[in-house]
Amino acid sequence: MKKSIVAICAFTMLFLASCKEKEQEVVVEETPVVEEVIVEEAPAVEVVKLEEVEGAFTTTELKLKPGTYSFEVTNKGIPHEVAFVLAPNKEDIQEADFIADAMLTQTLKDGETASSKVPVTLEKGEYVYFCPLNKTPKYKLTVE
Repeated sequence: MKKSIVAICAFTMLFLASCKEKEQEVVVEETPVVEEVIVEEAPAVEVVKLEEVEGAFTTTELKLKPGTYSFEVTNKGIPHEVAFVLAPNKEDIQEADFIADAMLTQTLKDGETASSKVPVTLEKGEYVYFCPLNKTPKYKLTVE
């Protein structure tokens, strides 16, 4: 009987040892909180291409829909630098009325092309565009 008690004890000890080896540490990871991020699409930018010749723009009137625009201007044969100004249409336009972002990134020598500093969002109304360096008339731009 002594042998069977020893055998039972030995078996129990082996059993307990094997159970201990099989124990696993349980790691609980926190699930990160996912915040919903809403990304607004940038408005589509339409490019309006204009050419300046001596004393004039070749496009003498523009009709656009409300939206976001970039103005691209080319100096076509004018021997001095030219520019581009966009302003709301009113009686006595002053420099403070100029839409600064619509102005070109540089003045243009003959053959050069440049675009507005940044796209400009135009709402319904009347505007004028002109070049004070090329002494052009003020041309009508209507946003309908």
